[in-house]
Amino acid sequence: MTQYTGKESYRAIRRKLCWTLFFSTGFAAYAYAAAHPEATERRYSRGLYPLIARHWFPVTSSVRFSIAELIVYALVFLALVRVLRGLAGVVRERAAAGRFFYLLDLLMSGAVFFSALCFLAIATWGLNYNRLPFAETAGLDVGEAPVSELAEACGRLAERANALRGAVREDGQGVMALSVPMRNTLDRAKDGFWAAEADFPTLADIEPGRPKPVLASKLMSYSGITGIFFPLTGEANVNTNITDAEAPFTICHELAHQLGYAREDEANFIAWLACKDSPYEDYRYSGELIALTHLLNALRGQDESAWSAVRATCSPAVERDLAAMGLFWQRYEGPVSEISTTINDTYLKVNRQPDGVQSYGRMADLVIAYMRDEQ
Repeated sequence: MTQYTGKESYRAIRRKLCWTLFFSTGFAAYAYAAAHPEATERRYSRGLYPLIARHWFPVTSSVRFSIAELIVYALVFLALVRVLRGLAGVVRERAAAGRFFYLLDLLMSGAVFFSALCFLAIATWGLNYNRLPFAETAGLDVGEAPVSELAEACGRLAERANALRGAVREDGQGVMALSVPMRNTLDRAKDGFWAAEADFPTLADIEPGRPKPVLASKLMSYSGITGIFFPLTGEANVNTNITDAEAPFTICHELAHQLGYAREDEANFIAWLACKDSPYEDYRYSGELIALTHLLNALRGQDESAWSAVRATCSPAVERDLAAMGLFWQRYEGPVSEISTTINDTYLKVNRQPDGVQSYGRMADLVIAYMRDEQ
């Protein structure tokens, strides 16, 4: 532990301040990328990031467990040890100046830790928030859509979900069940991305890695989180405690982040594409069902009667799955999920998604634009 005597105390604080300032250059790079999306798309998202992915993803994908989860546990442990040691030093120190420097050193250690994590996250993935919109690079005409067009898109998704529902398995409660165990379901996600590349070549820039199940999935459910992409390891981490109907879409959503699409609405849309083009029925059904829930949420805010009309077309089996998802998440509602939602909302707004968690609903614009091209 650092001993705060004379000039050594100032030197220790000054060193940590210098490291904090050095790592803070990551925020300057982020600001530059935000002001130059075309350059970010060309040089980083389709240049440096795919290079990182080609050399790093095979390493982290070589094991089936989540390296990211172990890193998080280690970082939390080390942070607690550092805080306890710092507070112990404050308690032992009798001189006021010594107590002040112990506290200042503790704060500076936290600043170095936080700025270093942000620097690494920005360098290894975070600049993708500032790339060109997927609609622009994919040639999709995203514009304002009348409520009637949104309702029509919801109707088409409900029709597809009804048709696909008969091909998937059910559990004893009549709720959709995965056709294979979760570990095999995780390995099947890549097939849908390979198929989607035919229509969207930018998805071929990066080979998807292996999605990882999270051991603390139940804790993630209490936080209201279905998956997390961890930039430092490039891993798509999946909450395996969620309902089977949500699982395939969630896996593809996290893999979309892994491919460099950071914005939530775009990751949702790409997940839908990968599920839609998958050779597996449970993936196709999950994609249509979750896309339907997103668009229905958007429709309900615009036209309650149109929303009711579409819901009335959903088959009893689809309604059972929707009800099961609602009941599942009700069990995990509480202060932890509220805090997590607030943190996530703030994170999205900081990363140029001013609608916060409401930006998830903007997936509807991309789906409608895609359906226009289908016709």
